[in-house]
Amino acid sequence: MSLPGLDQEASEQSNTITLKPNSEWRYEVSNDETIKVKLIDGFAEIFGTEISQNIEYTFRGPLKSCIFTYRGCKLQFSGDPSSEYVSEETTMPIYFNLHTLLEEQRKYVTAQNLSRKPNDRLKGPRVLIIGSKDCGRTSLARILVSYAQKMDRQPLLVSLNPQESAFTPPGVLTGTPISEMLNVENINLGETITTGASFYHQKQPIVKYYGSESLEKNEPLYKYEVSRLGVSCLSRLEEDPIVGNSGLVVDTPPLSIKNLNIIENIISDFEINVLVVIGNERLSIDLKKKLTKLNNPPSDPSKKLNLVKVAKSGGCVEKDDSFIRSRQQRVIKEYFYGFDKIVLSPYTITVAYNEVILFQSTNTNEFDQSLIPSADSFIPDSSNADRKGRSTMNFFSRFEPSESSLQHCILTMVNPSQLDLQKYLYTKDDSGLMEDVANSSVLGFAYVIGADDSKERLRILIPQPSKQLPSKVLILTDYRYNE
Repeated sequence: MSLPGLDQEASEQSNTITLKPNSEWRYEVSNDETIKVKLIDGFAEIFGTEISQNIEYTFRGPLKSCIFTYRGCKLQFSGDPSSEYVSEETTMPIYFNLHTLLEEQRKYVTAQNLSRKPNDRLKGPRVLIIGSKDCGRTSLARILVSYAQKMDRQPLLVSLNPQESAFTPPGVLTGTPISEMLNVENINLGETITTGASFYHQKQPIVKYYGSESLEKNEPLYKYEVSRLGVSCLSRLEEDPIVGNSGLVVDTPPLSIKNLNIIENIISDFEINVLVVIGNERLSIDLKKKLTKLNNPPSDPSKKLNLVKVAKSGGCVEKDDSFIRSRQQRVIKEYFYGFDKIVLSPYTITVAYNEVILFQSTNTNEFDQSLIPSADSFIPDSSNADRKGRSTMNFFSRFEPSESSLQHCILTMVNPSQLDLQKYLYTKDDSGLMEDVANSSVLGFAYVIGADDSKERLRILIPQPSKQLPSKVLILTDYRYNE
């Protein structure tokens, strides 16, 4: 017979782990489970971000992660991870060598730019990471930007994987300057300006809508938004000398040689000069044969594309659909409600059906591929009038709100600063608006708590208090959230 509280006390007993130099502790935490970890002695890091001694870190599942040490350390943890073990087989020294090569490029670019005019500056390394499913692309991207940040750099972390967006709920593409350390306890890398006050420096990502996690569902829209994000990111590199010298790191969804067209578009859109392939020799060889920029290198050495193959970490494990869905639900919840150390109080707004303009992405089969412009055709500062001569991109279709279509859905709020809402709010002629929406960024996210067809009212949850909905133009995503 057990005494009350005895089982709980036993479960909170701590365990001590001693790691040798160049080894890592790998652990998995099940959904709704929690472990607490403290660094007792030595130095350790989580995907490039150092953890402090005698500070208790809380990690909530679903989570698959590891703690690495270069010099050796002693860890203490409590809780019940579903799996945990120590491994001395690690790829971290390889990733550190890659960081060293990139830092040499940054030093060269920084020195050269001291004597160059603003419009003639060189850009830091532009890195594209590709590989198959569950090969550690996002982990390597985090490591590279975290190591760069330690060197007082401010690289852009670009996430082109809508299934696992960085700093935002899923379904979008983001580009974020990393000026401070990442929050290792936050499943979504850290806090943004919508989160409110926090210990960690808030990030302000550039966000582009996609709305789904499958590239096949709407590949033309994906390519278009990647191109638009590329324009924004390259503009930031040109306008901000510190970010420009630091470069950018691009994380991608799982890609293979079948996605060669997408890979070439990304290389062009972000002016990639370092292509990293993780643990896939066949893909590396195929890219060497088929990539135009590799077979026909440009005369400018700064624009030459270098292909680097690195090993896949033995700690990479398969993430099943259940794990991915649980993670997405948690990210959505934390966007609106915060987490243990930063609790948010979201705000509920009631709006009439006729006060909002709702769009959804159209079927990919409806597109004419020839209508999609390349990145070179985009002019960042072009006005609406300059774009009228182009064919309208029918990426979206307008639809009427209803309970069946909106209940529990996640909406993206389109940045209204470049939209003439009064022109379109009470009319069905929205051909011009759809193009403006495609070229706008995402202001934030909203959650539809309920829809009442009889009263024609929507109850919408947003992360910050506001007297009115920040944007009247909303785009439906494929994601739902059930409280």
